Amino acid sequence: MDPNNIITDICREITEKRAIIESDSDYGLRLTNRHNTALARIANVNSWWLEHPELRRRIYHNARSTRNVRRNLARATKVAEKCSEKAWSYLREHSPLDDNLNHRMLLDLAGIIEEENDRFRSVRATLGFAEYCPPNPLKIGTLLDETFETMNSIRHPVEAAIYLHLRIAGIQPFNDGNKRVARLLQNRYLYEKRLPPPSIAPSERGHYLDLLEHALSGYRDEIKLKMVPFYSYLGTKINTALDEIIDGNASVYNRNRTFLITQEMRLPRKRE
Repeated sequence: MDPNNIITDICREITEKRAIIESDSDYGLRLTNRHNTALARIANVNSWWLEHPELRRRIYHNARSTRNVRRNLARATKVAEKCSEKAWSYLREHSPLDDNLNHRMLLDLAGIIEEENDRFRSVRATLGFAEYCPPNPLKIGTLLDETFETMNSIRHPVEAAIYLHLRIAGIQPFNDGNKRVARLLQNRYLYEKRLPPPSIAPSERGHYLDLLEHALSGYRDEIKLKMVPFYSYLGTKINTALDEIIDGNASVYNRNRTFLITQEMRLPRKRE
């Protein structure tokens, strides 16, 4: 199945908007990178929260006040930010992904996400989906090689990044942390292509997983139509982030250049 032209119209809009931003002398590449770095931090921290729904529910359930919720969310978010920054730093040191994505890099990244990930899984895995089951562990190496090769052949960076996300999540190379690894790789790939990553809010977890399940079964069965909603969901988030940058209303930093992680947590600016 040809993995190109799944969300052609969205990709065309994204390309046009990126060109507008990069041609604006008042905006500049440095500010573009700053915006995308901030958006990547938001996306990566939200990615951590997606894998810890019980913690979030517990914080709300045990809360005595709004202030108490904010304080406990802030504490947990500091942990999320520290872990995400360590993984992002590793990816920065091994960029670009086009040239450096391989088995060793995946294992190192997965080990940062979850310490027990020191090798590919050797047992059957499940995503808890009715429509899709991850492949036999004996096929992991071959499927990863095919994924890297195909990713580099996809013409538009948005479709290439989403494809990488989809395949890593579907192959489930590790015992734990697979979807976080998949989203981190997607976000880094987009960043390297001068594009903001999609940020999936914790409250969207159920919707995200539904779309992921249908896209995985669609890829397996070579039915592009089932993949479109997942691609559109993520592509639209990228497109919207570009709209905010162009409109000058991007909510990723305030007048004091303090980055925001949702409306619940503020984090200081860090380098790329």
